[in-house]
Amino acid sequence: MTPGERLGAAIAVSLACHYGLFAGWPAPRHATGADLPMVVELTGAEAGLSLAAPISLETAEPAAPAADNPADRRRAALAEYLDALTEAVHARRALRSGHLLGNARVRITVAADGRFSAIAPELSSGDAALDADALDAVAAASGAVPRPRELGDAPFTLSLTVKYQFSL
Repeated sequence: MTPGERLGAAIAVSLACHYGLFAGWPAPRHATGADLPMVVELTGAEAGLSLAAPISLETAEPAAPAADNPADRRRAALAEYLDALTEAVHARRALRSGHLLGNARVRITVAADGRFSAIAPELSSGDAALDADALDAVAAASGAVPRPRELGDAPFTLSLTVKYQFSL
C-alpha cells in the first residue's frame, strides 16, 4: 500500500467513525417560552462604553525602557555592544572575493578593557579558509569597541557568528 493509499484509507475510516458517532446524536428540541434567553439592551452610557479610538499596532509607540532600571540599562548596553562588535569583526574580514558562503562561530572571552582572550572556533563553516579568516577577523577586532560601563568589570564569554555570503 502506497503512502497516498494509506492516507486515503485513514481519511475514509475517520469519516465513517465520525458519521457513526454523530448520526444518532439527539436533534435539538424546540425552545419554549421558559427556555428563551433574556435579552437586555444597554445604551453606551449604561454599558460603560468608551468612544475613544481603538489602539492600532501601527500607531502605538514602543515602550521606552525605564532609565532607572539597571537591568534594562545593562540589557540595552549589551545589545548595542554586540551590534558594534559584530560590525567591527565583519569589517575586518580579509576574504572578500570568490565563492565564499558560510558561517563560522567563534567563542571569545571579553576582558574589562574590551580586549579578547581565549579566541577559539566553536562551530566550523566547513571551509578551513573561512574558519581561519574568521579567527583572524575576531583577533583583529579585539579592543576596537570599548566595553560599556554597564557590563561591569568581570570578564564574560560569548559566541560570535562571522558570516560570509559574498556569492549571493
